Amino acid sequence: MLYNLTHVTKIIVYAQWQFLGNIETLLKYATVALLVLVVKRK
Repeated sequence: MLYNLTHVTKIIVYAQWQFLGNIETLLKYATVALLVLVVKRK
């Protein structure tokens, strides 16, 4: 029982790290996209 709980906790933590990584990547792409739009307007 304890092993299963630890295993599930590891999966949840890993999933959260993956999710945070994806948010960071999306923010980077959004920043680049905004910069491109600003440059194109000039």
